Amino acid sequence: MRLHESSAYELNKYTKLESIRQSWQEHREKNEERRENGGIL
Repeated sequence: MRLHESSAYELNKYTKLESIRQSWQEHREKNEERRENGGIL
């Protein structure tokens, strides 16, 4: 039981990190597009 809880926690933590990394990637791509289009922000 203990081991299962631990692995579920690790998996959840990894999933959160992965989604954060994914959103940062999209955010950076949008910023690069804006820069190419001459946007300041």
